[in-house]
Amino acid sequence: SSCNMLEVKRAMQFFGSSSPSYLLMESLDLANAYLDRGYREILAEFCKSVDRLKSQIEDMGWRQISMEPLKITIKIGDMCGTELSDASSKSPNPSSLVKMSGTELAGELRAHGIECEYADSEHVVLMFTPSNGTEVYEKVRTALQDIACSYRRDLTAQNIKKSLRTDCSRPHETCPLPHPEKRMSIREACMAPYERVSATEAVGRVCARFAVKCPPAVPRIMPGEVIAEGMIGDGDIEVVR
Repeated sequence: SSCNMLEVKRAMQFFGSSSPSYLLMESLDLANAYLDRGYREILAEFCKSVDRLKSQIEDMGWRQISMEPLKITIKIGDMCGTELSDASSKSPNPSSLVKMSGTELAGELRAHGIECEYADSEHVVLMFTPSNGTEVYEKVRTALQDIACSYRRDLTAQNIKKSLRTDCSRPHETCPLPHPEKRMSIREACMAPYERVSATEAVGRVCARFAVKCPPAVPRIMPGEVIAEGMIGDGDIEVVR
């Protein structure tokens, strides 16, 4: 019988693994030696430095929401579009309103030689490691301060915080998770014949593959669950035939 190589590859993804090799085993030995040479103390000091950096960028007005010691997550959606006073007229200057998305901030950081881990319309995620070196703190701090200044004219570094924080004290929002109906098991859905359809056509159908925007991540819907309207946003998804 004919063999669909795409289907074979897709099926192997469920059971594939990284088989041990000489290079892999040697890298583990080198990693163990690296960890054994005072890495615990190095990491502890590095986490303190990242924590200080979080405080510094919060003082500039950026909202930092990550509680992970080696990650900085900036929530752009909570930066106010505050009208700033023009230095000459002392009147509101509409052109000074903040209008920036997370992807735009990621682009600004890239222009400063900083590549973020992840960005979407409202968030930018920066991840750190002691391998970055201590100079990374100042590089990130300076870049974020420069970007904040460029998006708010007539400001000095001393009053950025006041302008960004005006009327911005919102409680931390939580994202409600959907509770879709389970129609079949994950195994049944993954092994069943499927087709790829648009998000609008998928409503009411059974999900056939994990749908995640940036893996690894928490899927909005699992294989075997019924797709509800608005659950997967735009794009296509694989559903059970």
